[in-house]
Amino acid sequence: MKKVISLILTILALASPTMKAQEHATFLGIPINGRLSQFCNKLVSQKGLTIVEKDDSRGVYTLSGKFMNYNNCEFYVFDNDNTKQTYHIDVYLPEQSTWRGILNQYKRIVNDYRTNSTYTFDEDKATFSSPYREGGGNEVEAVKEGKVDYYTYFTFNGGLLKIQISRYMQVELSFYDVANYPFDDSENGGGSGAIGGTGGTGGTGGTVTPAPTPAPTPAPSTSPAMTFLNIPMRGTINDFAQQLVNQKGCTIVRVNEGSNSISMRGQFTGKDCEIYVFGTPQTKQVWKVTVYLPEQSTWRAIKAEYLEYKSKFDTNNKYTLTSSYDFFSDPYEEGDGKEVEGIKADKCHYSAFYDAENGNVMLKVSKYMQVQISYEDTVNCDLNTREKQSNNDI
Repeated sequence: MKKVISLILTILALASPTMKAQEHATFLGIPINGRLSQFCNKLVSQKGLTIVEKDDSRGVYTLSGKFMNYNNCEFYVFDNDNTKQTYHIDVYLPEQSTWRGILNQYKRIVNDYRTNSTYTFDEDKATFSSPYREGGGNEVEAVKEGKVDYYTYFTFNGGLLKIQISRYMQVELSFYDVANYPFDDSENGGGSGAIGGTGGTGGTGGTVTPAPTPAPTPAPSTSPAMTFLNIPMRGTINDFAQQLVNQKGCTIVRVNEGSNSISMRGQFTGKDCEIYVFGTPQTKQVWKVTVYLPEQSTWRAIKAEYLEYKSKFDTNNKYTLTSSYDFFSDPYEEGDGKEVEGIKADKCHYSAFYDAENGNVMLKVSKYMQVQISYEDTVNCDLNTREKQSNNDI
């Protein structure tokens, strides 16, 4: 996180008000600017990409097409929540099946940018986390467990590029435009994308904008709280995450300041899962916890796991089913043999929603081939909405 912040600050220092302050970084020769619809329509008309899905409420469009001579790449384009200007593009190259395959692809892409005079190399990293090591024969398992940290950063005119090996066995390229970067989205001036964002802080030389007055710490709510792993969802996300560490043996992976969240790993129903704790934008009160069960590789496996957990919620008298869905969007349908492709294209709509005494729960098949379970506390969910509205009113 600190390295990303440092890099963005370096770019900002170069992009001072007297030196092309409004110049935007480009992606495929197109300035990273304008509304999502405008920018993505240029990708369609000028670069032959196809829009797969539009989600204006979340500020992300999904596209597919060719990139650097690779067919069938995935593109995710994000906007700044405040200005609604495009600022971030993630590109996922086709999935690889072997460590040698993805490592060679990663090195080839990095080398292409190293030899491109438009991009300036800044830093890189190539490590495995225990108990894995390169050459141990289980590198693919390590990648999927998030235990492989291979990345390279480049700066370029008005922007930042990060190339990394993602845990989905795909090389991921993330392009950021500095001029539209959401530096004012958090108390530290950070910002975040959707699926794995980064945060930044600081500004350019010249006039310093005063920091906003911090919101007062709210008095502890006297209302009963939703619980997660039998721990009441109350207090700040830091306090709540520490309770998960102390009481449930979870591990903090990353504090994502820009997105007001904490990434963790821990046991949930006896499985090693990813856990994300989300806080309100001003007072950082925990309002939502999302769990991702281990990734599955087949439609049969993930459907069976989804139905297993749905049955558990259906038969637990603490939860009341309010609605559920189980279908695929065109051009996919269950039984066509392309269910996994449909899931990854976010065309699988297997979801169930439950009311609880002090909150609600959502169960779904996520596009990452993982069953996702989200818990929301009613009181702090309302607080989250009010604080977001307060930010928008400034």
